[in-house]
Amino acid sequence: MATKSTSELIKTFENGPQRFSRTISGLSSAQLTKRPSTKEWSIQEVLAHMADNAIFAAWRLRWVIAEDNPTLVPYDEKA
Repeated sequence: MATKSTSELIKTFENGPQRFSRTISGLSSAQLTKRPSTKEWSIQEVLAHMADNAIFAAWRLRWVIAEDNPTLVPYDEKA
């Protein structure tokens, strides 16, 4: 498999919201909120998690850039 260039990766990241929008376009509320099983998330929960993660990741990146000797705090999934 060929490795993508930085510009290709950035373009893929930039196109993410439009791809998600096209993918879920036309789905009903019931489809968006249905969980495949009790241990799995619905589409709506996955997208909300991704939005939360994007906000937090952007904050972490700004913090790392701004500090002289930053400590990158790991995620605590259980919290």
